[in-house]
Amino acid sequence: GNFVTDVDVTPNFLPDGRVTFATPPTFTPTFGAPCILSQTVNTQLSPAAMYQMTFWVSGEDAASAGTWQKGIMGLRMSNVVGGNPIRYLAIPSGLGGQQSAVYAFDFVPLDPTMPVTIEFINWGHLNAINGVGVPFSSELVLDDVIINAVPAPGGVVAFALGSALTARRRRATA
Repeated sequence: GNFVTDVDVTPNFLPDGRVTFATPPTFTPTFGAPCILSQTVNTQLSPAAMYQMTFWVSGEDAASAGTWQKGIMGLRMSNVVGGNPIRYLAIPSGLGGQQSAVYAFDFVPLDPTMPVTIEFINWGHLNAINGVGVPFSSELVLDDVIINAVPAPGGVVAFALGSALTARRRRATA
C-alpha cells in the first residue's frame, strides 16, 4: 500500500470501470511515489494474433461497513499503445454491494519481436482532490492476473472442420 494520496483533478468514474480526468492528473502519495507491481511478458516467445489479460481487483476492506468510496488504480502496458499511457480504473468500495470487479483487455504488441511490460499502479487511498478532503477511498487489492493467447478465428474453424472431416472419414470406413 501507499497510505493516502491527493489528486489535483476531479476523477470521473464511468459505469464500465474506467476513470477519466478533464486534464492529465498528478497524484501526490504520502510516501512520494506510487507502489508499482510490474511484470515483463515475453510475448515474442509465444507469438499470437492477439492476447487477452484478465485480473480481479477489490478494495482494501471493501467487504466492511463504512463510508469508503471507489478508489483509483493505474494500468500501463508498454509495447501496446504508442506513448504507453496510463489507463485509470475504479477500485470497488463495497458500497452498494460491489466488492470486486474483473477487468479484461485484449492487446496486440506493436512490435511482435519485443515483450510487453505490464504495470499495476497504486497511489494509495484517495483522501483529497486538489487539497480538499474527500471521503476515504478503497486501496488496490489485485488478484488472479492471467494472460492468454487468443487463437485466430480461422485457426479454430480450420481445426473444427478438420476434426469433423476426420470423424466423418472414420464413420465412412467402419
